[in-house]
Amino acid sequence: MRIIKRIIQATIIVILAVGIPYLCYLLYVTLDRPNKDPVQAIPDRTALIIQVNHPLGLLGELTRNNLIWKELLTYPGIRPIQDQLLLIDSMSRWSPEIREILNDAPLTIALSLHSRTKFDPLFLMPVPSSLEGSSFTSFIEEHYPGKITILQSPYNLTEIYRIHFENQRNTLFAAVWEGICIFSFTDALVKRAIDQLSLNTAISVMKGFNTVSSTTGKKVDANLYVNFPYLSLALWKSVNEQHNNGLVKFARYADWSGMDLYLKKDGLLFNGYTIASDSAMQTLALINDQVPVSLTMTGILPSNTEIYLLYAMIGYPEYFQRWQLRLQRAAFSVENIDLFNGLNSRYDTLVLHFLESWIGHQVGRCWIKPSPTENGLHPVTILQTANPDSARKSLLSLSQTTGKKIDSTSYEGVPIYQTNLSEILNIWLSPLFEQEELAFFTIIGDFVCFSHSRETLKEMLKSNLKREFLIETKVYQDISENISDQANFSFYCNSNHLLDELPVVLNTEYLPLFSPILGSLKKFQSFTLQLSAEDGMFYTSFQVRFNPKNTEEGPLAWKTNLDTLVSGRPQIVHSGAKDSFSVLVTDTMNTLYKIDPGGQIAWKQKLYGKVLGSFHEVILPSSDSLFYLFNTENHLYLIRSDGKSAPRFPMKFPVQASNGLSVITPGEFNIVIAFRNKRIYSFNFDGGLSEGWTSPEVEELVVTPIQVLRGRGGSLIRTASRENPRSAVRLFATMKSGKILITDEFGVKKVDPEKGFYNSPNSAFYVNLTNSKSPWLTTDVQGNVSYFEESGRVSSVSFNTFSANHYFLYEDILGDGAPEFIFFDNNTLFYYDHFFKLIYFYSFRHNVSPPCLIKKIHGNTYLGFTSQTTNEVFLFDRQGYVEIESGVKGTTPFDLGFLNNDNSLYLVIGSNRSVKGFSLGHMP
Repeated sequence: MRIIKRIIQATIIVILAVGIPYLCYLLYVTLDRPNKDPVQAIPDRTALIIQVNHPLGLLGELTRNNLIWKELLTYPGIRPIQDQLLLIDSMSRWSPEIREILNDAPLTIALSLHSRTKFDPLFLMPVPSSLEGSSFTSFIEEHYPGKITILQSPYNLTEIYRIHFENQRNTLFAAVWEGICIFSFTDALVKRAIDQLSLNTAISVMKGFNTVSSTTGKKVDANLYVNFPYLSLALWKSVNEQHNNGLVKFARYADWSGMDLYLKKDGLLFNGYTIASDSAMQTLALINDQVPVSLTMTGILPSNTEIYLLYAMIGYPEYFQRWQLRLQRAAFSVENIDLFNGLNSRYDTLVLHFLESWIGHQVGRCWIKPSPTENGLHPVTILQTANPDSARKSLLSLSQTTGKKIDSTSYEGVPIYQTNLSEILNIWLSPLFEQEELAFFTIIGDFVCFSHSRETLKEMLKSNLKREFLIETKVYQDISENISDQANFSFYCNSNHLLDELPVVLNTEYLPLFSPILGSLKKFQSFTLQLSAEDGMFYTSFQVRFNPKNTEEGPLAWKTNLDTLVSGRPQIVHSGAKDSFSVLVTDTMNTLYKIDPGGQIAWKQKLYGKVLGSFHEVILPSSDSLFYLFNTENHLYLIRSDGKSAPRFPMKFPVQASNGLSVITPGEFNIVIAFRNKRIYSFNFDGGLSEGWTSPEVEELVVTPIQVLRGRGGSLIRTASRENPRSAVRLFATMKSGKILITDEFGVKKVDPEKGFYNSPNSAFYVNLTNSKSPWLTTDVQGNVSYFEESGRVSSVSFNTFSANHYFLYEDILGDGAPEFIFFDNNTLFYYDHFFKLIYFYSFRHNVSPPCLIKKIHGNTYLGFTSQTTNEVFLFDRQGYVEIESGVKGTTPFDLGFLNNDNSLYLVIGSNRSVKGFSLGHMP
């Protein structure tokens, strides 16, 4: 824990001191770039490397909406760090050059060994190689707002500076060499970094580090690199002697891990790769040749499971043999090692013959908590089998052969056997688990479950009979999006038990550091780790889930499982009855589901293809029933709210459709759709072409729904014809390239756009409510707001420099009656008011989807985004970012609206094979 304190202290001094950012500016304005990578300065005996890629951007995200950071602010000494960070942030806004450096210059932190067992942090920053030490010290003395003492001494061909800040107990050592600023509280580490740069034998030439670093990305919050052997050594003194054996196993487990860090508002997500060496006899290398295996074992774990450890591999008997060969190599023995040799001789049999024939691809152990009042956990060891009856007979026969007493009882008709095979099973599972008493077993489906007592197995059976599973609990569902159903190793832990074990594991001198914050640490609710073999490496996923409430309660109101993965956006619709609502959603097998407000499937219907566009609610003139209108590529559907199709529906198209339908006249229900023969057709509900429709031709495919706009203040004639059209109605069809066709409601071309105009593919047309320049507006491919006149003339206004892939919305987000100009481009959201002034912007740190929701509810307009990386949901309204409760996440676009009469707002979203309904309460 001293290491953690030193990292915080050094971070305050190095990153947060006012002089350092100005020093960076002084260095970079020379336009001379560093000639060495900071990684090349890292000593070879390093346990941990953290590279923060964009420190200032990360600060903005933390202070804006990160729940973990808000919790850390309650810890002693963290609030002053934020205050100093915000001061630096504010000062940097006066200089674009400084701000650019703080945004882009990476900070590298290495935890390195500098004595026999002592580790300390080393900080590295890139600077121009032309910097002189005298410039460095004079600048620090001039700009640091406090008393400071600097001494220097020569080393190699440079100088090492001893910097003592007022009111700081520790001395900071610093040097500038080969374009790298080097900082540490330990002079030995600064010297080693200088030596590394001078000798050019840095850690970057090490094969293991090079391998994992080549897989990490730079467009992430940070990169984390873990060296298993040295991290084990770094933790050695903090763990008491009884648990040192665990660190030895950790050191021998793998070589390096390199992971990208995604900082979520309610958790941490690490993704990357781990490597292991067979020549170094690292444990993970024993399954280098495996492929990920389905983890069906999680489906039987009871809801009171606190920890599980699962291995999935093809051929456990072969793995066991490789393990024995590994033991032989480690012992430098020329004789084969057979762990069952003694038992074979004792019982005059071949023990493995009773085990190898029935074991399947999964082996695991879970720890369950029998009751909330009990402190201890009960382990259950689980082995998959392809033939449960064969497994039962083999175990009973083995028990009989070895002279063990056999007994059996039953629970709800399921036998529980006592076979007392602990010694044999512990040898058989020794490559994976510590020894446990395994005297009893029962069989649940395809899994043989062993434990030390009948009562524990009864708990397992009770949970399965009552269908109370871990995967159905709120805690597990909150993290399930980032847990793959295929892997070779999977670990889950509830943090409550992990933190309760701290007093047992840690040395007594470290306990006082944790005692004041132990309750807060339990808000880090769960941890998961998965490893999957892939091309000689292991894809690694590690996540930490944070729950600020420290309870299992949350906004999830219901979860509904579909037959396959959710496809597209779930949509909230009226149910048919007054003020009642439901959810329509499809899966990847093109099944349409209607889900009621409680999350129950009201009905489902197989469709002929994927739904294009959205669902439209209609009430036919001859009926009081509510219908849902939509289309696929080949069919037009009209389904009543009770799930029954209207007569003559679905209607098959003669040509494949290229977009989702639009409704021209709600009273008469003329439907307009573009087709792959590059024509646009309008239909009535008799299946024929609408009266007077001209079926206009387009030059390219139209893949977005055709827009139907009515002019501002224009009157809509109830009965129209080709000779007497509704003059206010215009149809806008945007082709793939941005070319447009503008017609009246009969398909007659009415506007000929001026030559060279291309509409942005991600921008719709809107009725102009800002000024009198033109009836309509949109944006072009250059990102300019384009005012479109009836004559086809276009005039443009530039708000900012936007890419051709920008998204544009024209909505009254402020609720003042005047629409704002809203842009989304390069992962940044912008609001401009009707005076063209920027009034709000938000930069996402992770890649997010385009705006997947624009919805007005009770006079408040909401914008919605989802992150495909972290599965997080983002909402924006007139105030900008809307804080929503943690745990609201999913894998698809989402919808927002009411489901019940309680005036509570719901968010519905797909999550793999499930649809989730989250209650957001009464939003402002």
